[in-house]
Amino acid sequence: MNPFFLSILGSGTFVSKLNENETRTLPFQINAEATERIYVTVSGERNGVYLYWDSPPILISVGDEVPRLKRVFILTHPYIAKGTTIEAEAVIQAIRGGKELDLTFWLDSPSSYEFIGETTTKKLEPSEEIRYSVEISPKEDGVHEVFVYLFDGTRLVGKDSDAIWVNK
Repeated sequence: MNPFFLSILGSGTFVSKLNENETRTLPFQINAEATERIYVTVSGERNGVYLYWDSPPILISVGDEVPRLKRVFILTHPYIAKGTTIEAEAVIQAIRGGKELDLTFWLDSPSSYEFIGETTTKKLEPSEEIRYSVEISPKEDGVHEVFVYLFDGTRLVGKDSDAIWVNK
């Protein structure tokens, strides 16, 4: 989902044709320098019609088992009126626990990319989940996306986002 810390080893694979009910396994390797979600994309043609498919994301854990950014979402309907105050929430989940991390929130709106909040997480117990949130009031029409970054010191250990459409 965030290719900055991932690279695919090799050049990929091309399958010229699959017969009906035929299955093909295509192994690949990745080099991951940080915990991140990965997905596979398949594109081609079926019965003369273009086909495109993304797999569901799969979490690949790398290095120390620090708490992870489980999800980010905006707590409202998918469409809101400008000036409405909404809340964006990040869910942090501990693996082993016992570590404080830095969490920052940013808003990407049609005319700007601005910092909207930050906090230091509490030390979590193993498997504990905690929610952190910020409030925003979009002042212009268009798509607004809230980005959340989770840092262990200067090392990025998680990034996620959610978007909302703002109209009149």
